[in-house]
Amino acid sequence: EPVRKVVAGNSPVLCRSLPLPFAARELKEFMQELGYKIIDDKLWMTPAAKHPPTMLRLDVPKSKKIDGFLFYHIECVLEMPERCKVPRLEWRCLRRLSFLRDGLHDPIKEGGELRGDYQETFGGKHFPTKYVVGDKHRALSNWLAKMAESVNQQKYSPAFTATILQILGAPDAFHHSVMRQLDQDSNSSPKRLEEEKRQEEEQRKKAEEQQEEDRKKKIEACKKAEAQADEARRRIEERRLMAVADQDSQRREKAEKAAAEDDEDETSGSEEDRSEEPMEDDRTLDGAEQG
Repeated sequence: EPVRKVVAGNSPVLCRSLPLPFAARELKEFMQELGYKIIDDKLWMTPAAKHPPTMLRLDVPKSKKIDGFLFYHIECVLEMPERCKVPRLEWRCLRRLSFLRDGLHDPIKEGGELRGDYQETFGGKHFPTKYVVGDKHRALSNWLAKMAESVNQQKYSPAFTATILQILGAPDAFHHSVMRQLDQDSNSSPKRLEEEKRQEEEQRKKAEEQQEEDRKKKIEACKKAEAQADEARRRIEERRLMAVADQDSQRREKAEKAAAEDDEDETSGSEEDRSEEPMEDDRTLDGAEQG
C-alpha cells in the first residue's frame, strides 16, 4: 500500500508502491523536520549564511532478490547542519529499477520536474535499463549521485523534493525516536519555532516585495516602450509634414517662376508692337507727300 511516512530502523525500508503526495501543511512539516526551509510547494526559503543547507548523499553498493524480483540496496545520508544535536540521518532502502524509473527518472527527464537542462545536470550519467549489460549497480549509483547533487542545488520544487525523499524512504524525523526525544528535551524549542516562523514571514515578505518590484519594472518597461514608439511616430509625422511643406514650396516657386516668365513675355511683346506703329505712320506720310 502507498505510504506517506516511514520510521527509520535498522532494516532497509521496502516499498512496493509509489508514495502518496503530501497535503500542503504535511509537506511543510515533513520538509522542516528534515532540515529543509520552504515557503510553499513551489518556493524555497533562502537559507541563512550561518546555517548551511541540508545535503543528500546516495550510494548503491549491492542488490538482492526478494520474491523473485531484483531490488537495489540504496544507502542514504541526509546531513542537516542546522540541527546541531542530530546533524546526520542515515537509512537504507530497497527499490526495484522500475520503481525508481517511474518515480524518479521519468518525472525528472520527461515530466518537467527538473528546473534546468537534463543532459547538463546529469553530465552523461545514464539511468540503467534492464536491457543494458554491465555494472548496473555503478550506473544506478552514479545517476542517483547526480540526482542528489541536483536536489542539493534546489533544482526541483519542494513538493517533488519531498516525493524524492519519500521514494527513498526518508524517515519521518518527528516520529523518529531520537529526534523526538531531543526536541522534547530542548528548552529552546519554542524560541526556535518562533524564530523560524519570523524568518518564514520575512522570506515571504521578501518574495512578495520582489514580485511587486518585478511587476513595477515590467510596467515601467512597457511605458518606456510606448513612449519610444510615440516618439518614433511623432518624428515620422514631422518628417512627412516637412516633406509635404517642401513639395508645396517647390510647387509655389515653380508657379511663381512660370508666372514671372509669362509676364516678361507679355511685356516684351507690347514693346515690339509699340515700336512697329511709328514706322507704319511714316510710310503713310511719305505716300501723302508724293501724291
